[in-house]
Amino acid sequence: VYDPKRKFPDNPRFRDAKKVITEYKKATKDLRGTLDLMLTYVERGHAFTNDFGDIDEPFYNTLLNMFERFATELKMSPARRELYDLFRKRLLKMRATSEIGWGYGDEIKDTVSELERNLHG
Repeated sequence: VYDPKRKFPDNPRFRDAKKVITEYKKATKDLRGTLDLMLTYVERGHAFTNDFGDIDEPFYNTLLNMFERFATELKMSPARRELYDLFRKRLLKMRATSEIGWGYGDEIKDTVSELERNLHG
């Protein structure tokens, strides 16, 4: 997965990252850790496109699919409010920096805004 500190544009290896997330979830049953990995996955892709410009539609669809999984698992958890509070700062940062392509930014903004309305406070 892309590391913005290294500043070189290797294509993100989404398949490898998805596999790690799935294996972690199965092995640990740790929802907080799984959500953290899912959000990190989206954040890295988000940083990649912010650093290197507009990518193609499949790239954004891959990120949005993972973000939807993140949001769904979060909303279904009995501890959803506590978990949201743990991730809130990161989610709001992503929402603030999502002026990027193919409808991706709009989906990020809409999903984070919905989570904020339903789970904060």
